[in-house]
Order: sequence, then C-alpha cells, then structure tokens
Amino acid sequence: MAIRDQYQRLRLLDQLLSRNIEGYTTQALCQLINERLAHTDGVSLRTIQNDLAALKKGIYGNAINIVEERRGRQTVYKYKDPNFSLHALNLDETEQQQILAALALLERSGQYFMPLEQLKRKISPLDTDLPIIEFDDNPDYEGLSWMPKLAQAIGTQTCLAIDYAPYNREPYQILLHPYRLREYNSRWYLCGLAEPHSSPAVQSVLALDRILKVDTTYKVAYKESPFDPEYFEDVIGITVDADAPIEKVRLRFEPNRADYVRTKPLHRTQKGPYPAANGWSEFSIEVRINRELVQTLLAFGGDVEVLEPADLREQITAKLRQALSHYQALELPV
Repeated sequence: MAIRDQYQRLRLLDQLLSRNIEGYTTQALCQLINERLAHTDGVSLRTIQNDLAALKKGIYGNAINIVEERRGRQTVYKYKDPNFSLHALNLDETEQQQILAALALLERSGQYFMPLEQLKRKISPLDTDLPIIEFDDNPDYEGLSWMPKLAQAIGTQTCLAIDYAPYNREPYQILLHPYRLREYNSRWYLCGLAEPHSSPAVQSVLALDRILKVDTTYKVAYKESPFDPEYFEDVIGITVDADAPIEKVRLRFEPNRADYVRTKPLHRTQKGPYPAANGWSEFSIEVRINRELVQTLLAFGGDVEVLEPADLREQITAKLRQALSHYQALELPV
C-alpha cells in the first residue's frame, strides 16, 4: 500500500511540476497534493520533501533534473526542462514498434491487461529469486536474435532480403513482405509473401533458426497482408497446403491418454471423448493433413490408433514400421 501511495503522489507531483514554469514551494506542493488526495489522512511536508528527493534520485526510473531556486526565504522547485514530463516518453517509431512487439509476446502469458511492474512481481517476487511462473522456453534457440529486427520490419511495413539455409539444401536469398511471427513447438517462424510469388494466397514460412542474414530492401514496394486471419486455423503447426482438403480424422486413445487429450485438445475442432472398446476413447478433429499432424500422432506411440482417413492410417503405419525396423536390426544382449 505504501508503494502504491507514493507512486500516486509522484504522479501528481509530476503533473504539477510539468505544468508550471514558475515552480512551487514544498508548502504549496503539499497543499495541492492533499487537495487531490482528499480521501487520505493527509500528506506531511516531510513526505513531500522525501518524494522530491526520490524523483531527483530516479527511484522509479532515470534521475530527474529538478532545479531548486531561492526566492527570498523560500525555495522553489521546478523541472529544469519546462517541457519535461515523467509520463511523456517521446518514443521514436522504432522504439514504439519494439514495445508493440514485446507486448505481443507478453500477451501469450494471459496477463496482458496487467501493469508490467505487477506482471514482473508475479513472475519474480521481490522476496525471492525463484520464479513462481515459468514458461516452456528454449534460451539456446538460435533464431531468437532475429526477433527485434523482424518485428520492427513487420511494424514499419518494410520488405526484407533474407539469406536462408534450409536443411539439406543450398542457402539462397529470398525477398519477403513480412506479415507475422508465429511460434510452434518452441520454434519461431516468419510468415510473409515472397517475391516473386505465384499467388498472394500462398504464404512463405521461414524458420528463424535457419536465417543467416537479414537486410531491409526497397527493390520492391511493400504489399499489405492479403491473408485471412484464420490462415492457420485448419492445421496443426505451420505447414499449410491450401489445396489439401479439410478431413475428419478419427482417433482412438488408450485409457491413460484419453484424459490428457480431453484436457489438452489437439485442435480447436476436437470432439469427444466417445466410449470405445476395451475402455479406450474416441476423438475426432477436422484438419488439413500435414507433417506436423503426423509428428504429433507419432509422439503418442502405441497410445493412439488412427481410425480414418485410410491414407493417414497407412502413413502412420509405415512410419511405425520404419521405426521398428531400426530396433529389429540391433542384436541386443539378453
């Protein structure tokens, strides 16, 4: 409560000092603060003096240049820069875009509406170095260093020339209209429209860890995003084949896995559970089949059976047989 009260007083002091080039005595500041805080028990002159000292020391940010002028027997306080305000950030466009990008990442936490200092205290309380909230993070992920530059390019609508090195292929350069950053499975991807492009509906998806170099380019005029906000809604992951149909996928899970899938749905279209034989449970989703769906199902091992469609069932069967062949080839000691 004391910290909140002091912050409120400092805001009022800032408002007063930034609106009056003549300055105020501590007595005048004390009177005006008490008028604005009529619901409190009153603020003492010593408290106002301590608050002014706190502003000068920069207890809530950088130190503030407050001038003390003697006028007869009184001392008047004012900002050296009459245009200064504690809450006038004067951010340039780059800084604004960087803050917007940071806020977009914070939104993932579900605490976007909270003041940042309150959010910081929830993650790392003042009385302990141990966080009480942790996210699944990979600090060694190689692509993170590109995030600020890519977010800035998206915010300022600037085309990029990107040197890109896909796995098992030669590096190449791509001209890209960047539109969004997307996370999947602890990896980050840049989505946008490549030049030249066969269709504005075909989105290029670049993994950040395979980017070698990023430069801004003005060889082509930036094209605003033509994509549907629900571009990724019909898939699991980041691979979208617009020509692939949306199919109903029926899955059967063993009892111990059913609750896991029920409480953490595979996709927004998931339905179930429905009772099946031997205590198993059946679920269904409606998606475009892609490699991320296959990888997700393979991760369940023998705890899931694909019932339909038949081609997906055959694909999973082939993958499992291939995996089994690696172990059958080994001569393990008894």
